[in-house]
Amino acid sequence: MKSFTTDGSASILDRLLEAIIDEGRHIPKFQVERAISPFVGLFLADVLSVLSGHKVVLLAAEFPLVKPPVPPKKTLRSTNIDWLAYDTTSNTLLLVELKTARESVRDSQMENYRTYLQRSSQEPRWPKLRGDLDRIHVVSKRRLKYQKYREQLDRRITELEAMFRKGKLDTAEVEIVVLGPKRTVHLTPSAGERHYSFGDIRDAMTRAYTREANREMFAVLDKLATLDLD
Repeated sequence: MKSFTTDGSASILDRLLEAIIDEGRHIPKFQVERAISPFVGLFLADVLSVLSGHKVVLLAAEFPLVKPPVPPKKTLRSTNIDWLAYDTTSNTLLLVELKTARESVRDSQMENYRTYLQRSSQEPRWPKLRGDLDRIHVVSKRRLKYQKYREQLDRRITELEAMFRKGKLDTAEVEIVVLGPKRTVHLTPSAGERHYSFGDIRDAMTRAYTREANREMFAVLDKLATLDLD
């Protein structure tokens, strides 16, 4: 990344991170997670690969999951996981959630993810996930966006199937991965979940990559690690 400077010392990336995390987390209703997610997404596959010791690839951001209906209504409702990733080594789909504050980990949200996995435990996971995406597309008012989203996802799956056995994804298991501040993620995870603090992530990446060649990535990780102190 080219370093444009604003005051002769701080790069534009450093200033953005300060605005998003140092300042943004103290602004009511400012959504730090939404603002920082595009930065994290650039190297998330590498982070997940290092943490697991496996080869992990990203499939999609903001992947929708169908929520249980609320009787007597039968309206199709959904919630979005931050990223859908795939562990190619263990053949596991990863529902990845980024949290930047303790209060952002809503029990109801995590229960939605756990409930979804429980409801779909008796059927192949990927066909269920993909089928639910199709159902949401049909009833959504944003059909054109969902159409583009599906096309991008299908291209990614086609690329994967060119590398691995076709149909392998249909037999994949599913896990929830939570990335967040230490006080948030060091709560006891439920079965089928893995939680990592920002400090743990930075330490693992420091062992795997040099700072000199990956300055931008470590700028983001160092700034996220300060949230462990909150």
